[in-house]
Amino acid sequence: MPNIQKMRDQFMHLVHTTPIEVAIGAVAGGLVLGVYSYRDNIAHSGERPVGYSEVGKTVKAFAKEGKTLSPVMMAGAHCSDGLTKVNEANNLAFERGNDHDVFASELEYKMEPALKVHRTIPEEAAAMNGVMPAALKALDKYSQALRALPPISSTLDRIWSHSSRDVYETYPCTETYTDSKGKTQTRWTTCQRYDHTVHTYRYDEDAAAQATTSLNGYLGTLPDLAVDVAFVQSKETDPDNEYAVERSYKRELDGRLPSKAEVLAKSNLFITASNFFRKHDALQSNQQQLKPLTQQWAQMFPSEHDYRYSTHSSFDDGPPGYQLVNRLLSTTRTIELDANSVVGGLQQCQTQLNQIVALNKEYIGVVKDRKPGRNPDDIRADIITAQETGYNAYFSEGPKQDPFSVLEVTGFTMGGLLAGGLLGLGADQLIARRLQRRRFESEGETPVRSAYKGPRF
Repeated sequence: MPNIQKMRDQFMHLVHTTPIEVAIGAVAGGLVLGVYSYRDNIAHSGERPVGYSEVGKTVKAFAKEGKTLSPVMMAGAHCSDGLTKVNEANNLAFERGNDHDVFASELEYKMEPALKVHRTIPEEAAAMNGVMPAALKALDKYSQALRALPPISSTLDRIWSHSSRDVYETYPCTETYTDSKGKTQTRWTTCQRYDHTVHTYRYDEDAAAQATTSLNGYLGTLPDLAVDVAFVQSKETDPDNEYAVERSYKRELDGRLPSKAEVLAKSNLFITASNFFRKHDALQSNQQQLKPLTQQWAQMFPSEHDYRYSTHSSFDDGPPGYQLVNRLLSTTRTIELDANSVVGGLQQCQTQLNQIVALNKEYIGVVKDRKPGRNPDDIRADIITAQETGYNAYFSEGPKQDPFSVLEVTGFTMGGLLAGGLLGLGADQLIARRLQRRRFESEGETPVRSAYKGPRF
């Protein structure tokens, strides 16, 4: 007790004789707002966007008219909805403490048929597995391009090789130096300055002929990349989806409820943000550009040869034939990348969704059923990695989760420091006035408040 009393007396002495209240207020304010902002950012950076496809309603509406939806669209819906269920379970776990039991329970609701409200994750995976052969058949032109173009691109890349050499000229110049006596002196020396660049372009006739033949054969077999896939956007939603959108887009909505149009927009992201929806026009356009470029090159390549010339710049566009081959190569590689993002994206999503089913079972078994196995942290990390891999493969430009904002946390902390410091300053001044009044009263005097409002010197 004496020690506690002594510490109390020392603290009160600091309060009475120093502006320590400012420091205390600043630390308290910075700590409160900093911790709040950090926890809020951690929660939001763990949250992932949620919006279910509502494709079931569209299927029923089409069935009444004797129509069916494209297998590509159905595969995309099962991919998106399966991954979204993992997102939603993860978001709910973050909201409720982010421990393993909560995440495992949420996954269990989305895995077990007896607990389900909507289609389970295994059902989404099985449905995607069932529709994928038809989806890949509908996208067969893209698959053909993926098989045919890589060797053509490789051959195009061998047609030209470019090297360059910068040439500098030597000229007399002066320089200053300090002699042994510390005086600045000038003397003659030699300097160099850039003069020109020698560019050499080597031409491979065999590669040029092979590329031309391969391109003509490719365009003869596959004159276009038009794919007959109709994507029908959902026009109806339900309360569960509205609630899921409201929870996972809290920052974007800024506290308000989402409108029906906003919910439908999120529901239809499986279409509008999909690689197929974003790439199919560009694929067809680039394929159409290949034909005139190939024809132009077929006329040009027999007379092409090596080039060697000088320019007054290190950069050079190259001779016309070199530029044309670069355009051809850029076009074939763009088609490869875009076709792979569509076909490979769907295949990657299928792979990851099936892996998620197995990982979820492993995770629930270890966490809920207490079965022996791997560390739950590792299994959960694998689940999230599989979800992100499949999501990014299908939605290369889709909505992303909120990043952790160091700037926001820093801003809140600094604001807390400032606000707390100002409150501490006010407390310090109030305590000082009270001490002054007590001192006057103890000495039998009454403090006089000056009426002068001007500056004090």
